[in-house]
Amino acid sequence: MAGQDGVHMDTDGATSAMTGVGDAGSNFQSKWSAAVSGGTGGVGQGPMGAGFLAGFAPGEQRLNDEAARIAEAAQKLAEAGRLAVQDYLDADARGGQSFPQG
Repeated sequence: MAGQDGVHMDTDGATSAMTGVGDAGSNFQSKWSAAVSGGTGGVGQGPMGAGFLAGFAPGEQRLNDEAARIAEAAQKLAEAGRLAVQDYLDADARGGQSFPQG
C-alpha cells in the first residue's frame, strides 16, 4: 500500500490472497479427480471398451499428471507468498529494533 511514508505490504491481504491461491490448487485437484472418476467409471467393460481404454488411458494419465502439476504449482506459489509475508514481518521487526527505545 502506498502512503505518505513509503510503500508497505498489506500483510493481512497478502496472507488472505495466498490462502485463496492454495485453496484454488486444492479445489482444482479434487474437482479434477472427481470429474475423471465420474467420467471414466465403468469404461473398459467388455472387449470393445477394453480396446477403447487401451488407447484412452495413456492420454488420460498425461492429463492427470499435468493436473497434479498445476495443483502443486498453486500450492508452491501460496507457500512462497506466505514466506514472503513472514520475511517482510521479520524484517520490519528487526528494523524496528534498530531504533532507540525509550
